[in-house]
Amino acid sequence: MVGANRRTESLRRLCLALWLLVASSVTTPAVAAGKTVDFAFDRARYVLAWQAQGGRAYVPEAVSDVAVPLVIFLHGTNTAGVLHPWMSERNNDLRPLLDQLIEQGSVTPAVLAAPSQTRRASIRYLWDDFDYGAFAQKTQAALGDSARIDTGRIVLVGHSGAGCNPDGGLLRAASARQEPPLFGLVAIDVCMKASYGLALGKSRARSVSVFWQMESWKRDYGDFHDAFLKSRANFAAERDSFEEVGVVGRDAHNQIVPRAFALALTQLLAPKPADNS
Repeated sequence: MVGANRRTESLRRLCLALWLLVASSVTTPAVAAGKTVDFAFDRARYVLAWQAQGGRAYVPEAVSDVAVPLVIFLHGTNTAGVLHPWMSERNNDLRPLLDQLIEQGSVTPAVLAAPSQTRRASIRYLWDDFDYGAFAQKTQAALGDSARIDTGRIVLVGHSGAGCNPDGGLLRAASARQEPPLFGLVAIDVCMKASYGLALGKSRARSVSVFWQMESWKRDYGDFHDAFLKSRANFAAERDSFEEVGVVGRDAHNQIVPRAFALALTQLLAPKPADNS
């Protein structure tokens, strides 16, 4: 039975990878069909004075009155000072991808939300002291009655520099005892020092996933991975995952994001049988 389950999972992930390959070849961008809400979050710390609403949340049409997971996305370095990276039609957009994953039955309906950092948004200061619990509360307040967040299923996803600052972002979320404990922590093409592997391994998250590519950023994955295993006392292969994602081109560092995002969510938020009824 275990072998059959693994074969089924491998086939599912292969089908998803093929679907992503086809989707990435489409030049016309999809449009998010749900509701987007902007709100202020820790303005003095994270955004420039004239940028009032650095937070953005997206509620897919499939979200009902049942409490749903919250996926928080932390972008990487942002020296251009752009609001809402990865949640904007102008600066990449994960919202239509979430819609597609829900529509095809790969993930249960969920809210996607992200803060923006435009002030001192370099690796050294990126996401200093970020508190995902406080951000989740702000998100719920901004959404009002349009969605209910299940605080037991908060997934924190970070790309690039979001996993490079020991005092912020993913690394702080993993090492500090923030509340509530994360359901999932996902690192996409982040820095891979051995000390960062140790920090991520200390996370109380039920699942930690790491995705990376070597096309445009060479790192010593081995030391990072070994350090993670040393500190991950409750490591379980069926929950935690480490996967090199095959992407090509000079922009591989960004091209990996939607692929890894989809792979992580289909693992963490796969619908239960009752969800399909």
